[in-house]
Amino acid sequence: MASRKKKSDGESLGPIDPAKLREVIGYLNFSSGNSEPAFLKNLNELWTAVPEVGKAAALAGVLLEGIKELQSEGAAFADTTQAEQVTRLTLLELAPAYRDFHADLLFHLSSEEFEAPFLLGRMFEAVLQQGAPWTDRDRIIDGSLKYLNDYVGYRPVAVLENGRKMELYSHERFHPVPLYIAGVGVAHGPYEVLITRVLQFMQEAPADLLRESYFDMDHLEELCCDVRAHDHLHPVNKRTNYMFGEWDPHRIDTKGDYRRFVIRKLILDALMEWVDNPKSRVDRDERLFDAAAALCGTMLMASSISGAGPATHDSTISLTNLLPIVARRRDAFYARLMEQVTGPRRDRLKREEKKTQQPFGHIRQHLNMQLAGYGAQQVQHRELAHLYAVMGYAEASRRHAQAIPAASIRFETELECSITSAHRAIDQGHLELACSEITKLPDLLKRSVECGALVDPWNILGFHGQFPLFAAREDAIPDNRVETLVSVMEGVFGAYSRCLGEAAAQGRPELREMISNIFQSQAEWWDRFGSDVIEDLPDVSGQETWESATHVSEALAQWRAAGEAAGDISFWREHVERFQSAQAYALVVSALLDKGDYVASMALLMQWMSQVNEVGFESPQHSIFELLIRWLRDITRRDESSIDPAERQKLMRRLFDFLEANAEDWWSAPTLPGVDGGEPEGEPTGLEEFGDLEGLEDNDEEEDNLFGAAYDEMVFRDTADDGNWGNTVDDEGFALKNSEFETINRELEPRLKFLLAVGHLFQLSASSLAADVHAGAEVSPETVEALVRWHRQSQRWQIDLAELMETVWDYEIDPPTGDHDANIEYDIQLQVKIYLLHQIINTLICHRNAERLLNGVIPEQVGVARGTEQDRRLTVCYRAIVQRDVEAVKALLPDLL
Repeated sequence: MASRKKKSDGESLGPIDPAKLREVIGYLNFSSGNSEPAFLKNLNELWTAVPEVGKAAALAGVLLEGIKELQSEGAAFADTTQAEQVTRLTLLELAPAYRDFHADLLFHLSSEEFEAPFLLGRMFEAVLQQGAPWTDRDRIIDGSLKYLNDYVGYRPVAVLENGRKMELYSHERFHPVPLYIAGVGVAHGPYEVLITRVLQFMQEAPADLLRESYFDMDHLEELCCDVRAHDHLHPVNKRTNYMFGEWDPHRIDTKGDYRRFVIRKLILDALMEWVDNPKSRVDRDERLFDAAAALCGTMLMASSISGAGPATHDSTISLTNLLPIVARRRDAFYARLMEQVTGPRRDRLKREEKKTQQPFGHIRQHLNMQLAGYGAQQVQHRELAHLYAVMGYAEASRRHAQAIPAASIRFETELECSITSAHRAIDQGHLELACSEITKLPDLLKRSVECGALVDPWNILGFHGQFPLFAAREDAIPDNRVETLVSVMEGVFGAYSRCLGEAAAQGRPELREMISNIFQSQAEWWDRFGSDVIEDLPDVSGQETWESATHVSEALAQWRAAGEAAGDISFWREHVERFQSAQAYALVVSALLDKGDYVASMALLMQWMSQVNEVGFESPQHSIFELLIRWLRDITRRDESSIDPAERQKLMRRLFDFLEANAEDWWSAPTLPGVDGGEPEGEPTGLEEFGDLEGLEDNDEEEDNLFGAAYDEMVFRDTADDGNWGNTVDDEGFALKNSEFETINRELEPRLKFLLAVGHLFQLSASSLAADVHAGAEVSPETVEALVRWHRQSQRWQIDLAELMETVWDYEIDPPTGDHDANIEYDIQLQVKIYLLHQIINTLICHRNAERLLNGVIPEQVGVARGTEQDRRLTVCYRAIVQRDVEAVKALLPDLL
């Protein structure tokens, strides 16, 4: 077989050694797939002869042509069926199949980056190990992929309480690209010069230093490149030196030693950028020396964290203990390397050390800056992709997601875009389009979890929402991906629920059944992971959400069949018993608001308010507070469907009257010792008391009759007679020694949110009435009386909230004892205390603004407490602003400034 040069894809082949080609073909024809260094070495040499573009196809052409020539010679190569079939299966079938299999995990790689000599060598071995018959393509490709996909790196796997250990997903595993194989050498490719120099450093390094760093060259069977995209926000990057590499935790010999070391592609690319920098004034060989030294130092640090094998570090060793030891080993390596250099190189490195205050500081700083810049860009693009997706700009969101090679943001973006598109389609009346969007969600979720783009849901329960960085318990950190997944599932179930309700409301039973089946299947898939048992996570129950949505859809379907009569309270009274969750109430109220039925929606909101302690105040997508504000905004908007001002004032008054009656103790500011609050000021109305509301749309003159016994002659009475205005008490009256702020916050936060919502409702009402006055409408005496009541109530709440704020601020958390768990608990309590104070202050400010806006619409001749002189001046200015009196504002504002 003669040496030759032929054309392939327009590029010339390099010189091919016939003996090496013959040995390669001989291996392919007669081997059963055992790894042979000679074969890999010869394949590496052939690799340099094929063109840069389409190397795998070009190599296939070279091998197939060589097989034909050898077959014509007869003798040992008379039957070359195996060699020919293996060549075609490997280079023309398995290589593309491998890329397709990892289309989600490795989507960022170009076709050329999948073509590496040793990687293709491992593919040849994988195919050969499957054995004849070579015509059974599916069996061979599937078996080869299973053999190849053998690496995932450090990835905690949950073990459930029943002792069941979860398994890695098949699409998480891939084959790292071998850069060096013992007995073979360094692979030809973009990192060849760097890896060659690194191995020289390692061979020359003192044995004691390598031993202390658990890097034994005799144990190094392979040095590989992890070609997965770097995900800056993945919690694994908090593991010390993880970005610099690791010993493969799943490649262990019979003695318990690791055998394959893996380096991250991001690090290699950053160092090669340093080496190939055309603007540098330093010789390339010098830059290569610096880069190789830095890579060696980082590899030794990473090796120190991994250990020589799984038994190196037990649970008594933490990353905190290891960090100073690892740093000393790194510094020792750099110090010894500095002792070995001489001449101009030593002078140059000494100058750099003096400038950076550390050996090889210039290249180390370059590497750190590259990593920091890369991470910052990821955060920016991720946030922009998220914002655009939520806003409904799908293409802009995808552009920013594609700027990040990480799989996580791409899947998060696709999921968010589909969810937002479904909601937008429903808003525009395109139910079929919304259904087509939500049918994409199950596949997107499945793929994202199986390739590792989203957290493995089993880890939520297995690790209680934490990510263990190391064997020690203290090295666990919150897994931020868990909240992302829970948020995604909230959005998914919300989209399903809305589509299901809309299909029922539009009378589309076929779509309703299809959506329900998808919804139920997804709910069953999610609930098996048990995320709802983790106390610190939002309670997202698929089954509960599906059942609530189903009940709502059935009610809406019957409502449609009954004629969709607006304000039909009797219909909803018959079905309200089926609404046993906040989700159910939220879905039906939202649907009624979409239809413009303000009477029935208010009645259901009041029923919900009366049962808030039983059913909860919020669902994944809605809360009673948000829907109350939406209700008021809908009746106060000014467009072609605007409500008559007099009718709008009636609806406003009734909202607050019924709200106060049904809120019970929530209508008072909470106190720290007794978060159950004071006595209710009236019995809750519920839907059973809404009989008169069936005529709410009528113009009854006797408004009080509409409220019935639930709100007859109801006013505020201070029954405590303790000298305090409101329901708060002095600090001396209680102690908090046995309370925890987390528990307190869980009790106080809903009530603070309610008061905050009422404050916003006061503000919206005042603004709406001011607009009515500006348009020439009259404010009825009943409305003026209501404004005065709201104004006084807001003042009472401000006094009580101020006392609550002082009580929380004065309470001192017991100092920690000093151990790790106690310090964490103290930090948590302190953060919750500050968060609670923020909630109180936010509510207080909201009511302060509400008081001023109400002052602005209450007529001047009406006697109400206007506050200090400064407050009265502000009130006059506020009144001018909300009443759109431009001239008065011009006259008053300069004095205030």
